[in-house]
Amino acid sequence: MNRRTRRIAAWTAAAILLIAVLAAAGAAGWMAASLPRHEGTVPVNGPAREVSILRDANAVPHIFADDPQDAYFALGYVHAQDRLWQMNFLRRLAAGRLSEVLGARTLEIDRFFRVLGLHRLARRQAEAMPPAVRLALDAYADGVNAFLKAQTGPLPPEFVVLGYRPEAWQASDSILWGRLMGMRLAFNWREELLRLRMRERLPSDRIDALLGTESGMRPITVAGLADTATALLAAIPEEALSFSASNAWAVAGRRTASGKPILANDPHLGFGAPGLWYLAQIVSAGWEIAGATVPGVPFHLLGHNGRVAWGMTTTHADTEDLVVETIDPDNPGRYLTEAGPLPFETFQETILVKDADAEMQVVRHTRNGPVISDVLDAPRTDGTVLALASTNLDPADQTAAGLYAMNHATDAPGFAAAARSLGAPAQNLVFADTRGSIGLIAPGRLPVRRSGDGSLPVSGQDGPAWLGRVPADAAPRALDPASGLLVNANNRLVGDAYPT
Repeated sequence: MNRRTRRIAAWTAAAILLIAVLAAAGAAGWMAASLPRHEGTVPVNGPAREVSILRDANAVPHIFADDPQDAYFALGYVHAQDRLWQMNFLRRLAAGRLSEVLGARTLEIDRFFRVLGLHRLARRQAEAMPPAVRLALDAYADGVNAFLKAQTGPLPPEFVVLGYRPEAWQASDSILWGRLMGMRLAFNWREELLRLRMRERLPSDRIDALLGTESGMRPITVAGLADTATALLAAIPEEALSFSASNAWAVAGRRTASGKPILANDPHLGFGAPGLWYLAQIVSAGWEIAGATVPGVPFHLLGHNGRVAWGMTTTHADTEDLVVETIDPDNPGRYLTEAGPLPFETFQETILVKDADAEMQVVRHTRNGPVISDVLDAPRTDGTVLALASTNLDPADQTAAGLYAMNHATDAPGFAAAARSLGAPAQNLVFADTRGSIGLIAPGRLPVRRSGDGSLPVSGQDGPAWLGRVPADAAPRALDPASGLLVNANNRLVGDAYPT
């Protein structure tokens, strides 16, 4: 290569490098425009009056609003600013709509969540919320959508890469997040599947030693059920699971130097990026609250409102059961009960798939719950199916209303009364108030079983799996114990004498 040729090659390489640097800089600048804007004034439609959002050194938002509805609007806005992709991913996950943007690789996940029907359940529950709660949910949704309208730059990189824009947020989407967490924090039916698998290889006493006893249990024995258990365990997507533990303690004011109670809570869940929690403070018209929220929900799950503080731990209560339903041999659209055959409630689900044809899925429900064995490619061949009974699938669940009331409670007794509305997931609430009181309540609704102890599937042919729910007033609780101390680290709350 002569000198002139080398010079041309060098200039060409330099030009290519310059173009690459400029392109990279331009792309970086363009994507930087998707970062949250934490300064200035943004005109939006919705709030009745001006709302101030101040960010501290850690970018934690402190919201100041004259009206609580405006505060919920602002919380929706900042959640969308900082966690829009997380909110939309979890919404699509719980609704069984990942494949619309991710393609066929997520079809199995979508099929699983379509069978559960959390999206239908959330819409039904949102419509039944008390007016004050629904106003808060709607104001929050308006705040999320106001951000989408006000965002003039690019959306977060995930949306750009996948080439779609999120749909408007709705009140039911906030309820849907709660149903997803209810699914993740209750895992009893997976333990039933595991016990079924273990029974193929281990005697009952060994299984009892590992997993607990089967006192009073009269399990249903169905040929091949262990094989179904193996297949179902493999079919549960990792996104439906939670690897968690938690602990909390409270000391009464009479045992502290200040005369005020001390409360601590470690609600650790599985690692994620971004994490689950989102810290925020709201100050509005005589009401103040600070602590941990989750993107997608307007209510604080953990924190304090200046009068009451609270934390949560998981109860590990058994709130799910598998039920063996027998298909009517004369009509596959029905299943057998003690009162005669009943028709399956069916739903036609259309799963849209990016760059592929849509998938059609028929979802069946019995009186006990969705037919969870329908997530398997190969149906059972003995004329039975497995249904899932779960308190998390109760259409009458009022957990969102309970959270709203807890956020506005003014003392420990009022907080305990507000918590009675919580249904699923079943959690322990440790709380304290500025008067010096401490307390613990486990308000999640528990099933009253027709038979058995919930450790193995039961037959649905002889009657419904559950006769009802344990009354809210019967929930384990303690208010101002003589010891002045409350501690829970997911340990058992009650002894064998507890009537339920």
